[in-house]
Amino acid sequence: MGSLVAFNLFSPVARAEWDTLLFFYRVVLCVGGLGFLGYLSMASELMYSGWGPTNASIAVGVLSAIVDSITVMFAVLTMGQARGKYTFFGHLKWTPAISAGYIAIIFAHMSVNASHF
Repeated sequence: MGSLVAFNLFSPVARAEWDTLLFFYRVVLCVGGLGFLGYLSMASELMYSGWGPTNASIAVGVLSAIVDSITVMFAVLTMGQARGKYTFFGHLKWTPAISAGYIAIIFAHMSVNASHF
């Protein structure tokens, strides 16, 4: 039987570079600023009142997928954990499959819950 290897959760986090951490901090500050200035409230009013809750929720899902993907990819690519093994274009090759799954789940949700619309 081999020797046990200690699991240290903090070791990978400690290798994260400051620019990665500051990037996420800037994203949080930007979102907070947009909320403070009233732009998020204005966008919410426009989307949910003008487009309706279903279309607004679909748009929020798409925007969330794009924004989350970009920030996570930035973090992964700059942390050095996957340098040379995982690239942004390697990540983009999954876009058609992910988009098809997102569209399929929207139609499934709408057909299962059609009586509630």
